[in-house]
Amino acid sequence: MAVLPAKTLLLARSAPRFRAARPVPRLMLGGPCRWARGDTTLCCTFVTAAASSCKKRRMRTIGTVSAAAHVASTEASVALTRAPTATTSLPGLGQLQQRQLPNALQQCHQRTNKVPYLAEGTNNAFMFLKPHANTPAAREFVLRTLKNAGIGVVTQGSISTEQIAKEGLIDTHYGSLAMKALHQSPVDTIVQPKAQEAFQATFGLSWQDALARGLACNAREAMQRLGCTAEELDEKWTPLKLGEGKVKFGGGFYCGLIDGLYVINGFYMAMRSMYTRPNGAVHYFVLDWRSATLSWEGFRSEVVGATDPSRAVPGSLRSEFLRRWRDLGLPVEPHAGENAVHASASPLEAMAERLNWMRLEVWNDPFGRILQSKNVSPARARDWASDPMVQHDGRQQSLFDVVENLDTKECIQRMMALSAGF
Repeated sequence: MAVLPAKTLLLARSAPRFRAARPVPRLMLGGPCRWARGDTTLCCTFVTAAASSCKKRRMRTIGTVSAAAHVASTEASVALTRAPTATTSLPGLGQLQQRQLPNALQQCHQRTNKVPYLAEGTNNAFMFLKPHANTPAAREFVLRTLKNAGIGVVTQGSISTEQIAKEGLIDTHYGSLAMKALHQSPVDTIVQPKAQEAFQATFGLSWQDALARGLACNAREAMQRLGCTAEELDEKWTPLKLGEGKVKFGGGFYCGLIDGLYVINGFYMAMRSMYTRPNGAVHYFVLDWRSATLSWEGFRSEVVGATDPSRAVPGSLRSEFLRRWRDLGLPVEPHAGENAVHASASPLEAMAERLNWMRLEVWNDPFGRILQSKNVSPARARDWASDPMVQHDGRQQSLFDVVENLDTKECIQRMMALSAGF
């Protein structure tokens, strides 16, 4: 039984406006808040403990706010923290009057599917429209496509590009790819022997010689040394082909020759600027559906579509964005690098993305709660969400790669089987 701090206040929905329940000495949740079947709000059972009596009640709640001015860890308050805010006056709360509360707490998004929020037979994905594709017509089109596919929308919201830049959300999203482009020196990167052979075959120079002569640099340093913008660097990078001016060192790890410099992940700076340019936003969707009716692989291939829109299944989101980009208000035609929409590759990756973009804690995430029910600690779950290397099929591999396209139940089974290797 989870115990919240003393003087915690419960906000109850009471038409036509919010009302704060009276202060109580202690608030004890009878279990974690959960989405009610077929409902648009959250529900929880709670007990108020008085000096000599206990009274059990059941309320439709939309969150908890503590007198210590922090939001308690419940789904109502944490899962919706990214929603636009509106000031709500709560009489009798003293310093908490005019507290900023998410709009989503006033109008919870109608779920389009009556699926239990926590169930191994349910897939929970994270998807977002990229800034250049985030238009009213595009959002409406995405919602309509998801509904037709039988996919429920648990919640949705927008995150400004200013906030993305300030909090480094896109760099965390791309992980080691971004690290190699922005912060890590080529001297400190590990390039496997076969990759070094490919480098020498492509450029006629050994990797060690390139390092010794100071010719290798990451994308950020390349911009400084060449005096160019992210877009200008990308213009020089884009024509490069593998084996002809560019070599692949590993997953998300490329090196290309630009104006005499061997640049690591030179494409990333332009891609990053799309997410950090002022006055933009991504629009995210938290999705769920029954894995028995649609596999994760089917979701990615049939609903979202291939990375290259020209190769995407007809009728999929990316295919339709390519076909109808003008009607949907996109400024440019989508391509493999700017394909309008992102979607998680696995349930584990979806959890990692929700932790990053929505600033959830593991125990507030649907997949994280399933892990918790398997006695996986929050620390270990966060470690798994960081995409560690694991031993699988006789070799070291990325955990994200190992569980890619698996449904929730199979993903957890494989992770638990591999747990000895973490």
